[in-house]
Amino acid sequence: MPEDIFDEETDAELNPLRPRVASAPRTEDLDRLVTMLAKAERPLVLVGGALLADAVHDNTVFAALNRLAEEWVLPINPTHRRPQLFDATHPNYGGYMGIRVPPELIGEMKRADLIVALGERLSDSVSQSYRFPAAPQPQLPLVHIWPDANEVGRVWRPDLGMPCSPYEVIKALLQDGAPADAGKRRGWVEGLHAIHRKLLAKEWEPTTDGVNFAAIVCEVDKHLAPDATVTTDAGNFASFVHRYIGFRQSQIFLASVVGAMGSGMPMAVAAALRRPGTQVVAFLGDGGALMMGNEIATARQYGANPVMIISDNGMYGTIGMHSYVRYPERAFMEGTRLTNPDFAQWGRSFGAEGITIRNEAELGDGIARAFAVKTKPVVVHCLTSAVQMSAWRRYTRSEVLP
Repeated sequence: MPEDIFDEETDAELNPLRPRVASAPRTEDLDRLVTMLAKAERPLVLVGGALLADAVHDNTVFAALNRLAEEWVLPINPTHRRPQLFDATHPNYGGYMGIRVPPELIGEMKRADLIVALGERLSDSVSQSYRFPAAPQPQLPLVHIWPDANEVGRVWRPDLGMPCSPYEVIKALLQDGAPADAGKRRGWVEGLHAIHRKLLAKEWEPTTDGVNFAAIVCEVDKHLAPDATVTTDAGNFASFVHRYIGFRQSQIFLASVVGAMGSGMPMAVAAALRRPGTQVVAFLGDGGALMMGNEIATARQYGANPVMIISDNGMYGTIGMHSYVRYPERAFMEGTRLTNPDFAQWGRSFGAEGITIRNEAELGDGIARAFAVKTKPVVVHCLTSAVQMSAWRRYTRSEVLP
């Protein structure tokens, strides 16, 4: 189109927003789902992105999901990058179904006799690299509920595919009523929840090459508001966020589901602009901060004031971990190391507050100072351990790191 056409005035009628369309389940499919759930003694209910989309448009979704969990005695498992879909302290929380679920939890989950993917597309991350459920033929009955018929059955062969709104399914199940013997699942739900609570415990081992990022995340968690927005960039450092922060349904979590680096800071700026006056916290790795952390300039320009927690371990941690695990005898570490700036000083150059945390002794005061600042962005430069490569794994060969 010619550029000058956008300078012309028009009296064309504004096109109003379309009503949101939601597809309901077929009666026969719903009846079969009720039968499968009534029979199951050890079901898993994986809740994902389509249910989150429903919740954005209807604030009754979470209450209905909670009722379903309680009345039907079902464990609810939020999936990769969707931890806010179910309160982590709810007794029916059955564990986070993210990337690389810890052996203790995934081992128990594999005793399940039914998986219901409720608004979850299913991907390599959620399925633990297509092993649970196995693709294309799952090793246990699978119900796949997703609003796009093109997705249902595309990778997995579900025993029951329902191309419809997951919220419409929840409402229909609540109207139908739970089976009389739903209580038979209580021990299963309690067992999963006990493992989840154990993994959520604020416990970590000190590290000598920098602060264990677990300690930082646990300290930040003490300051998170009930309506906080939390963003993370991609990287192993994010595993600490998912392990140690018990998200609530009143909070918002934003991250790249596919693991692309650089989104954490722009998401935080957008959240601060979209939800002015609320708390916004961004967790970034040093690599991601160097990619898109300069969006702090946008924050300053428009009065957005997120708190940036930067994990500086001097390397691309995820790449280093995979290289170390797969090719332990090769000289790869030089290719993963970073030469970083003083991020606190860098933050001050934009007009933000800059705070540095070098050891656990500085942790409590440093994080408290960060959350006390309300009138400008805050950069918290955390000198963290590279030996503690993720929330679940450490390097064991000392020669790998200097």
